Amino acid sequence: RQQAVFDALSENRKLIHRLNEQLELLKDQPETLRDAASINNMLNPLKQAAPGWPDPGEREALAAFMEAYYDLIGWHQTGINRKKKAKQETKKRDLIESIRSGGAD
Repeated sequence: RQQAVFDALSENRKLIHRLNEQLELLKDQPETLRDAASINNMLNPLKQAAPGWPDPGEREALAAFMEAYYDLIGWHQTGINRKKKAKQETKKRDLIESIRSGGAD
């Protein structure tokens, strides 16, 4: 039954579901051993496409995932100055807002 429900999802929902599964696995890893490469590989193309998705629910689901993901791994790189940290976080938050709004500013 769960497989039938999953199969009925749109491709975007399936990708978001897989991202959330990967995030749960990442949460279980010790912080020093976390490897987010698989999530980044899935997420990077979605960041570009998502603002154009017609379904606001899909855009919101991806935006919520991204917030949870960046809350876990950090909104900026480590070892950089405060100004660069703020710039990186702002860029990510702006992208999330763009996804939520469908690219409309």
